[in-house]
Amino acid sequence: MHRPLSGEREPQRRTALLPGSLAAGLSSLLLLLCASCSSGLSQPPWNQPPPDTTAPRLQVSGIGQAQEISANTPVTCLATDEHGKVLRILVTIDGGTVLDESYDSAQAAAAFSLAWLPEFAGPHQLVLSAVDDSGNSNLLVLDYSIAAQ
Repeated sequence: MHRPLSGEREPQRRTALLPGSLAAGLSSLLLLLCASCSSGLSQPPWNQPPPDTTAPRLQVSGIGQAQEISANTPVTCLATDEHGKVLRILVTIDGGTVLDESYDSAQAAAAFSLAWLPEFAGPHQLVLSAVDDSGNSNLLVLDYSIAAQ
């Protein structure tokens, strides 16, 4: 250990005090952490997952765009949501509503499907739309035709 020479002062130990604004900021941060823990959040607010901005995925099997199919070909519409639940489904054929279903979040599912057998020959249009529990929506329009028998 260094001993002061004559005329030198003994070094003083100091306790660093935080400036008022920094201390207030740390106090606010601690309050925020305590509030997030007591409010039931499992993670601090800055560590929450980002909001869901992905629209539901829509698929149709049995027909494709501009495809001609035979009558009574099974067609299935599928709506899925990767990050949540599908809350509303709307299916129309040639402008007429085939299905319009809304679900509350307790009844909603991550997937929904509808199957039917188209029967009238000629050109048709299928419109499928879905909305998820984050308000994201998607629309799929297929023009197809059914061959005359």
